[in-house]
Amino acid sequence: MKHVYLCLFLSLLPPASSYENLSVLTYLMNHGYTTLVTYLTDAKLSSLLTSKGPFTVFAPSDAAFARLPTHTANYMTSHPQHLADVLKYHIVQEIVIAPLISGVENRTTLLGQSLEIAKATNGLLVNGFAAVHGGDIIVANGVIQPINEVLIPHIPVTESISQIIIKDDHRFSNLVVALILTDLLPVLASGDFTLFAPVDSAFGQYQDNLLSTPNGQIPPIYKRIFKYHVVPGGRMTSQLHDGDALFTLDGAVLHVTKDARGQTWINNITIIDADIEATNGVVHVINDLLIPSNIYGI
Repeated sequence: MKHVYLCLFLSLLPPASSYENLSVLTYLMNHGYTTLVTYLTDAKLSSLLTSKGPFTVFAPSDAAFARLPTHTANYMTSHPQHLADVLKYHIVQEIVIAPLISGVENRTTLLGQSLEIAKATNGLLVNGFAAVHGGDIIVANGVIQPINEVLIPHIPVTESISQIIIKDDHRFSNLVVALILTDLLPVLASGDFTLFAPVDSAFGQYQDNLLSTPNGQIPPIYKRIFKYHVVPGGRMTSQLHDGDALFTLDGAVLHVTKDARGQTWINNITIIDADIEATNGVVHVINDLLIPSNIYGI
């Protein structure tokens, strides 16, 4: 019966499709999906993909994982449940191949959330942005659909801006100290803000001055500098436009530059990791300090 089913199934496929008598997991191991296999093992999902199935795995390449924003990748690898949820969002417990998709259809993943799968000129498009390349790879217990992007499910945001930068201490230890000294850390635990968060290396030559406390207090001029990194209201990069002027807690203005590809600069300083959502706003990571134009000699 299994042989008859397989023959009928393969008859649906276009000539370019392939079949390998391997499990989904073994195929991934044998064909260079190193990061995906490592994560499946870490999340204790690898054995699932050797079981009966059928499963369709939308399989991101190693390059797709490497393109993830730093915060997204760090959060995923440091939170086992989140990693498992992301991986489950790539697995559908049924056969999904191009000949069976007409127009735009939804398929429910192991996470319980749906993927939007659309018929495209050269195969399939997932969630409107992840293209399937060389898909419809049939194996013994399912299908592999190689994709060029990692699919991120909707995960409820549970951390404030303050919590995010404290937990990401390998990048923001200097910033956390500065915000404590300027009494801004509790401010960023509530309210609604956009924080342009400089990484530790951004402090550079100014580190000793900005993080020092003569007479037990940080000089007022330095408080202004860190208020200049905070804008009232949460703004994703999609809400920032070329030429925008953003008024900060300091009262001074930040200037937005944006190119046709969507790369965004604040006062000509690059946003290197964008759109980190918090319960009370957004964090954008920058690689240099923002200094108001009327402040000298820090």
